[in-house]
Amino acid sequence: MDAGDIWATCKFPVNRQATKSSLYGKEVAQAALQAVLGAVEAWERGVPPTALNYSHPEVRGELKRKLTAADRQVDWAQAAEDVARAVRACDSQPGALGGLRVAVQGHLQEHEVVLFGACVEGDAEVVRRVKKEQAHDVIPGDVIAKRNGAVLVACGEEDAVWISHLKASPKKSSLKLPATSVLPSADVTLLPIAPCGPLPYGARPKTFQDVWTTRQDGVCYVHFDFYNGAMSTDQCRRLERAMWAVEQDPDCSVVALMGGHNFFSNGIHLNVIENAECAVAESWANITAIDDVVKAIFRMRSKVTVAALQGNAGAGGAMMALAADEVVSHAGVVLNPHYRKMALFGSEYWTYSLPQRVGTSMAEELTTRLQPVLATEARDMGMLDDVIGDNAKELNALIHLKCLRVRANSREILRRKRAMTSSLWSILDEHRHEELERMRHCFNDAEYHEKRRKFVYH
Repeated sequence: MDAGDIWATCKFPVNRQATKSSLYGKEVAQAALQAVLGAVEAWERGVPPTALNYSHPEVRGELKRKLTAADRQVDWAQAAEDVARAVRACDSQPGALGGLRVAVQGHLQEHEVVLFGACVEGDAEVVRRVKKEQAHDVIPGDVIAKRNGAVLVACGEEDAVWISHLKASPKKSSLKLPATSVLPSADVTLLPIAPCGPLPYGARPKTFQDVWTTRQDGVCYVHFDFYNGAMSTDQCRRLERAMWAVEQDPDCSVVALMGGHNFFSNGIHLNVIENAECAVAESWANITAIDDVVKAIFRMRSKVTVAALQGNAGAGGAMMALAADEVVSHAGVVLNPHYRKMALFGSEYWTYSLPQRVGTSMAEELTTRLQPVLATEARDMGMLDDVIGDNAKELNALIHLKCLRVRANSREILRRKRAMTSSLWSILDEHRHEELERMRHCFNDAEYHEKRRKFVYH
C-alpha cells in the first residue's frame, strides 16, 4: 500500500460503535505508536523488514478501493443499525449523504443533506407511536421526531435512527449544525427525554441523549457526550440542570464528571455561534452558560467532585475540568489549555483555577505558548492529579475504584471546601467578572469573528 516493506504491524478490534474519526484518534493512533516503537526495537536488534505477502496465514484483510460519494449514500430502507454504521464510517468528515422528507405546515418537503452523529433508537414502541402520530403515511427517510437538536428518521424494518447534525450541502460554505437548525421547522413530535436515568453504572441510554447519569456505591457519574466536544448555550443549560439535580441527591457523595468518550469538552460551540442571528449576543450567552456549569461544580460543597477525562479537552473544556477537586485522565489524553488561537482571553474561571494548580508563571506560559500538553506532562506540572491507564477503556475500568478511594478520604476535602466557602464565592465572582469583561471586548473585536469563520468553514 505504501510501496515499502513492513517493519511492524499492530492489530486492534473494532468492537464499539465508533465513528471513523474516533477510530483514528484512539485505536489507530495507539496502534501506530505501538508499531513505531516495535519498528525501532526491530531496527535496534537488526531484524529486517518484510514484504507484504497475502499468502501468509497471519496477514489479514486486503487493500480496499477508495470510497466514492456513491458509497456514502445512505439507503433509508435498510435497518437502522446499517444506516448508523454507514454514517459512522464517514463521521466526522466528509459525512454521509442522504435525502430527508420533512412535513412543514402540512406539506412534504425533500432535502438532500449531509449526515452526522447517528444513534439507533432502541425503543421500538417509541418508533411505532411517533409514526402513528404523523399526518401522512411514513416511509423510510421521513423525519418523525426531534429532541435537543437531533431528528429521528424512519428506516426499514420498522425502526429508526437519530441524526444529531447535518450540513445543508457538502460544500465548505455549508455549516455543520444541530439537525433542527438545518431543516425547516417540522410538524413532528418533540420527544421528551425518556425517564431512563439514573442508569446502572456503565450503561448508556438506548436512544439519543447527550446528558445522562449513572450511579453506584454513592458515586454519581455525569456524562455529557456532546458532538466534537462543543457545548452550545442550550447544552450548557441542560448540563447545569442535570448537575443541580445531582447536587440535591442525598445518596450521592462523589460526583464524577465524565464528559464524552471522544472529547471531555472543547468549550463554546463556534458553529452555533456562527449560525446565530447575532454572533456577539450568542457568544456572550454561550460563555455565561458554560461559566454557570463551572460554577455548579464549585457549588457542590457537600460532595467531592472528580473530573475524569476520557478524551481530549481544549480551551474552556480543559479549564472547566480544573474546577473539580480531583482531575484525572488516561495517558492518551491531550490538553490544549489556551484560547488565543481564537483571539479570546477565555473564561471558565481559569484565572483562578489554573494558577491554583500550576502557579502563576506556568499558567501564563500555558495560555500564551499555544502548545498541546500531554497527560503525563499535565500531571507532572499539577494540572492533573493522576493518570489512570493508557486509554479510555482502561480509565473506565478503573475510575470507579478511584472514586471509591476519593470517597474514603473525602472528610478532609469536604472540610476544606466548607471552610473556604464564605470567602471563595467573593473571589470567584471577581475572577468571573474580570474574565467576562475581557471576553466582552474580544467578542466585539473583528479578529475573533474572522478567526471563528476560518475555523468553522475549514
